[in-house]
Amino acid sequence: MKRYLSEIKRSWFIIVFCLGLTTALAFLIAKHQEAYQASSIIQVTAFGNDNSPTQMSLKDSSDQATYDASELVSAAVLNYIYAHSTPLQHSGYTANDLLADVQASSGASALAAGKKGNKATSSGGTQIAITATANDQNAAVIMANEVAQGYLNYKQDLNNQALASRHKALLAQFDQLNQQIVAAEQQITAAPTNSPQAQAASANLRSLLKLRSALTTQLAVLPSQASSNLSILGYASMENTRATTNLTLLLAISFIGGILAGLLFIALISKLKSKSISAERLGEELHLTYLGNLPHDRTFASTPIQPPDTITRNIVNIGANLRLTGILPDQWQAPHAAIVLVTSIQPRAGKTSTAASLAVTLARGGFNTLLIDGNLRQASTHLTFGFSSFRPGLGDLLSTGGNLDAAVKPCPIPGIGLLPGGSPIPNSTLLGQRLPAILEHFRRRVDLIIVDGPELFDGAEASVFASMVDGIMLVVDARHTPSALLQRARELLSDLSSAPIGVVLNHSANAGIYHYFAQVSSQSLQRRRSKRASGSALLPPYLVHMK
Repeated sequence: MKRYLSEIKRSWFIIVFCLGLTTALAFLIAKHQEAYQASSIIQVTAFGNDNSPTQMSLKDSSDQATYDASELVSAAVLNYIYAHSTPLQHSGYTANDLLADVQASSGASALAAGKKGNKATSSGGTQIAITATANDQNAAVIMANEVAQGYLNYKQDLNNQALASRHKALLAQFDQLNQQIVAAEQQITAAPTNSPQAQAASANLRSLLKLRSALTTQLAVLPSQASSNLSILGYASMENTRATTNLTLLLAISFIGGILAGLLFIALISKLKSKSISAERLGEELHLTYLGNLPHDRTFASTPIQPPDTITRNIVNIGANLRLTGILPDQWQAPHAAIVLVTSIQPRAGKTSTAASLAVTLARGGFNTLLIDGNLRQASTHLTFGFSSFRPGLGDLLSTGGNLDAAVKPCPIPGIGLLPGGSPIPNSTLLGQRLPAILEHFRRRVDLIIVDGPELFDGAEASVFASMVDGIMLVVDARHTPSALLQRARELLSDLSSAPIGVVLNHSANAGIYHYFAQVSSQSLQRRRSKRASGSALLPPYLVHMK
């Protein structure tokens, strides 16, 4: 968190720039996207006149208003309104524009819209607010009023159609009754007087005449035009239109957005920095010794014992820097062989390829070198040299013992031997108990021991190896290794071992720039000065051979 705070302090100008940019954008939106809203109010009457068929309770009127508000903005209704409105057609709007620009609300939301726009209010019913939005005040007023009037016309048409259907149904019943009455009269005429048939026909005739009288009354009171409990309570006007652009809200949003954008940029920059490890940062920020770098080369992983010339030159420099920086002691010679652990903090960093290539390079330089595969869980170093078997190996020597020298496989390259990983050990404590004797045995027989160790955070084995070696080479993927992870690795190794730590940057974009010269931490530099004062040689002898 402290690192991000310091990054924010250093990059404050990014936040200022983002604030200025978002504020300018807010003013631009306010200027070019200003719109106007106008509202008209429809009243849903709760109680009609005593003779009105539209009498309803206040709750029923509220339910109807809710239904009407949702029906009003449907595609079918707005298409009807547009088709029957000459002003809307002449204004250049389409039915699809009405769908996008017209809203309807009922109840409390309608009352709020009425207070903001049209001031008309009423009691005894529920209001529906129709709000239209347009870039022009006059267009918003026309849209709101035409939609309100058009909806009343739409509902009136529906009511008239229902009334016409009712009138038609009553007439059909009236005609049917007339036919039944004529038939009953004919039955009476044909039957003998006072006969049961005549009496039944007479009773049926009286019933039919009563029904016709009731139908006649219904037809008489049926209105010529349907009534409605909807009415326009208030029309929209130019004076009641309102601008919808809220500059204060836009500025508030732009302020928050500017700060967030600035912080995002700063975090992104910090993240990119954390992924890019350089020699300077190793020494200045992480206090680690820089040994050298290796370029990104796809062929290196598959042929580490025969690397390209660019890789070979850098490996030679790394071998020299192991001594120049004090990672390993000056004297590499049996019976006091130096031991270096090659490890990494992430998978696929290239530690095995680096360890194998370093062993081959030093062997060709005249050093009798032993490469130990310390990956006891998954041995793999033997594959680099073309061996198919990894037994017997270090794991077998730790578990069951055996002839140490016989376990070493001679490699095709003179001067280098390989101790494979062997079988996995059943208990990791065996490593701490028996490894010191094994290393001491080989110290007396070779000049340099390189341990291709496991990943640092992959278990306890790497920590055990680190406590028994003279120096540690940490192979780091320069592209994808956060500085915080590298700092954590340094702290862990410093707690476990007093052995100096050097870093090799693999897949480096700057490979070849530093070449022979290393970046030395303050601790390593102090060690080198003390050795120089005592007269010890700094240049390793194999450099002379390889020149």
